[in-house]
Amino acid sequence: MSDILCRWLNQKLQLSKAVEPKSIGKDFSSGYLFGEVLHKYQLQSDFLNHTFCLSTSVSKRNNFTRLEPTLQLLGISFDVNTAQDLMQERQGVATHLLYQLYASLEKNRKAEISGTMMEVMHPAACASLHKKEHQIYSHKDLQYHIENGELCMLQLQAFHQRHKGMTFNQVTNIQVPKPPPYTSQLSLKKRQQQQKRKEWEAQVGQSFPIDFPFGGSSQGSEVTGSGTKVMLQSNSKYIQEIRKRLEENAVACKQRERRQDRFLVEQLKVHEAQEEARREEQLVKRLTRQTQQEQRLAAQLLQIRMQKEVIRENRLFREQQYQQRRERDFQEALDREAALAQQAKLDRPEEIKKELEFCKRAAAERAQRKYKKHFESCKGILEQIVDLATKAGEYRLLTGTLIPEKLMREWKELLFSDLPLYEPIKDRQPGFEFSTPLDSVELQKQEILNNQDYDEYTNMVGEWEFPEEAEEVKLPVTNNILGHIVQRLRNIVDPPISEPSFPLFSRFTLKACVLGKFCSGKTTCLSKIAEAHGICMLSTETLIEEALNAYKNGEVRYSALSKRAIQGAAVEKELRKGNAVPNELLVDIIVETISQLPAQSGWVLDGFPFDITQAHLLEKALGGAVDVENKVLNSRKNLAKDPNPPKPPPPPAPVLDLALLLDIPDECAVSRGYTQMGMIIAFQDTWPKLEKWFGEKQNILVHVDADVDSEELYSRVESILQQTDSEKAHEHKVREKIHEEYSAALNYEGMLPLPLSLTHTHTHTL
Repeated sequence: MSDILCRWLNQKLQLSKAVEPKSIGKDFSSGYLFGEVLHKYQLQSDFLNHTFCLSTSVSKRNNFTRLEPTLQLLGISFDVNTAQDLMQERQGVATHLLYQLYASLEKNRKAEISGTMMEVMHPAACASLHKKEHQIYSHKDLQYHIENGELCMLQLQAFHQRHKGMTFNQVTNIQVPKPPPYTSQLSLKKRQQQQKRKEWEAQVGQSFPIDFPFGGSSQGSEVTGSGTKVMLQSNSKYIQEIRKRLEENAVACKQRERRQDRFLVEQLKVHEAQEEARREEQLVKRLTRQTQQEQRLAAQLLQIRMQKEVIRENRLFREQQYQQRRERDFQEALDREAALAQQAKLDRPEEIKKELEFCKRAAAERAQRKYKKHFESCKGILEQIVDLATKAGEYRLLTGTLIPEKLMREWKELLFSDLPLYEPIKDRQPGFEFSTPLDSVELQKQEILNNQDYDEYTNMVGEWEFPEEAEEVKLPVTNNILGHIVQRLRNIVDPPISEPSFPLFSRFTLKACVLGKFCSGKTTCLSKIAEAHGICMLSTETLIEEALNAYKNGEVRYSALSKRAIQGAAVEKELRKGNAVPNELLVDIIVETISQLPAQSGWVLDGFPFDITQAHLLEKALGGAVDVENKVLNSRKNLAKDPNPPKPPPPPAPVLDLALLLDIPDECAVSRGYTQMGMIIAFQDTWPKLEKWFGEKQNILVHVDADVDSEELYSRVESILQQTDSEKAHEHKVREKIHEEYSAALNYEGMLPLPLSLTHTHTHTL
């Protein structure tokens, strides 16, 4: 504990004298260092005003006398015995007092309590008692009176019993104030008058008492003369005044005695209260006296507190170092990123240049492949024409006659079927010509020629045509009954596919897709339009992510996994295998999302479809039709004509209302996203077929120049979408009007109306 106190005094307070653990009692025996400690905490205001001395015993007593009120204010018990022990340098006394002083000062410092606040918080009764006690014990005469107070009180009571009429008390040592000078003058004048009266009595031979009656007999008045009467009257007045003054002085003396008695009683009560407080303090001190074990525990607790404070300071210092290191690392990371960004900015033109060269090379290769494909096609057609001409020339050269019509028809059929006229040259061994099996090309040629012969036979053309010399034979009349029966049997065997007359989805105000190269501004523009007009934007990446989240979160509908969760499970299965999401599954996810949209709303696909396969799948899934190049029906099925052949259905309307292409040059796309060149090239490879599908077949394609700023692009796309929406609304009104007129006409004729879907014709043009 001494080490802790020395560290506190030397390092924290930095006293004028260095304190050692072995010399604490000697250093603090004079009280000077106690005053300096209290002055450091601004509690000893007279430390600089009054000189604290270190030399004599009188100065030491004076120092401790000045320290006593401050120590009492701090709640530290300090008396004469403690001061004597300190001055005699008793072992442990200075250390114990320093520990109490340290604990009290640190407690007030943490609570931020100043000396003025302590004086205010100190009870007024205790403060006045300490002050009175200090004043009493600071004067030796007053201490003597206090010790003999009871004796004086007894003497005063005895004196009052013996002399109740006296005006002055000579037994007590109380200093009674002197009578005023006016009273002494009256006494002197009274004595002079009495002396004159005695002289006069000696002359006249008659003595007058002091209490001479004023109303005497007529005999006395006759004896004395007129001068004697005047003197007697003046003396009587004078005596009355003296008596009156004596009575007043007696009353004043009684009042003074009462005040003195009251003062002595109050002083006795104060003395008794001081004695009682002293006894209580001694009792409390005895009851709260610490044992050695408690002192050791207190010292250990103080040491633990000091260690805790040191640990806390070390931890704060370490945290400060960590914070500085983190800030330095963060600044270094920012500097590195800035340097890398600067380097990337410098390298970006070179990278863009390389990517542009790669893009141009890919475009050249694509053009070369296209040219090569067309060249091979033209070359094949030209070779077949040359083969036909060569075949005809060889036949004319060998036979010298014209080519038969049947043989020419066979050659033309083979030419139209893209089959070679000459057999391929192969290494054949002699003797095995008849045992070699025919290849697939020869079998196909024979099948085509056989079908041609059969068609000529059934149609009675070519070799089966009647000669001109023969009589004109009438063709058989068309049998309507037979045709109806044949058509009925054909429908039973191969029933026609009837499309549903009701729509698969609710009516939407807008159905569109926005296509374009990577970084052409599709997502940014559609996000603004969706926010401004309430149109739903469907992005494949977002839909796949939502499906995966639904599967991971276990989305349930009607006590089973929802369809979106099932689709998410299928997507995760494909991704875990390392495969791309199949087109069929992707279209199912889009269709499921569209089916959940409310009616009379609009939706736009962001970057979908990406190729022609996805376009066909989307068209079929949304209820549209895809024209497949059907082969020409064989005439063998038309043995009997249908008497009422159905009219060919009108071309179905496309499912989408608009296909919008945001067209930007390759240089702009590369400058925006030069790290995604693969996606740019892939779009260029798949776009021709999409352009043919949306532009030529469905006629819903609109080109938009996207090489502008975002605001201009947004205004262009917004105007096109609004125009499409208005045209679709007008078209729907016209179609409803036509359907109503047609239904009214049929009702007038007694027939049922046709469904609205059969009267629909696509008239949308951009």
